[in-house]
Amino acid sequence: MKKMQEDRNLLVFSGNAHKALAESICRELGVRPGKALVSTFSDGEVQVEIEENVRRHKSSWSSRPARRLRRT
Repeated sequence: MKKMQEDRNLLVFSGNAHKALAESICRELGVRPGKALVSTFSDGEVQVEIEENVRRHKSSWSSRPARRLRRT
């Protein structure tokens, strides 16, 4: 597989669930991970702040579904 080091516009962002996977993907592609702050509110909601300029760039997002709450 050809390394993508020349493509400085490619960034890989990761949340908290699979950081090791994202780091492995970045190593394989030869790119650096994107900078982002991921935090959790007291009610369990997650906030993501992208710390990179991603305006005017194509992006693709993927996330796992939220946990279902158990009703009692």
